[in-house]
Amino acid sequence: MLNGITGLAINHVDTIGKLPEIKLCVGYKKNGKVSMQFSTDADYLADCEPVYETFEGNFGDISNAKTRDELPEKAKAYLNRIEEVVGVPVKFIGTGAGRDCMIVC
Repeated sequence: MLNGITGLAINHVDTIGKLPEIKLCVGYKKNGKVSMQFSTDADYLADCEPVYETFEGNFGDISNAKTRDELPEKAKAYLNRIEEVVGVPVKFIGTGAGRDCMIVC
C-alpha cells in the first residue's frame, strides 16, 4: 500500500503446487477481530494470530504453461485469491526452473 505496487511476481508456483494443500494468510486476528493491518512492532504482533485460507494443491506439471489460461483451475483459484487479498494483479508467474518457465500476464 505504501509503495504503490502495481503488480506481483509469484515465483515457484510449480513447487508450491506440489504440496497437497496451500495456505494463504489473508489477515490477522487480534483481540477477537480479524484485520488486514500488519505491524512490525513485536509487542503488537505478540498476540496476533494469522488467519489462513486453504487451497487444494497438487497442480501437476505446469512448466510448459505459457499463458495463465493454460494453468490448472486449482492454480488459477490460488492466484486469483492472492490478487483479491493484495488488491493488485499477478503479472509474472514462475512455473518451473528454466528461464523460459515464466508466464508474463
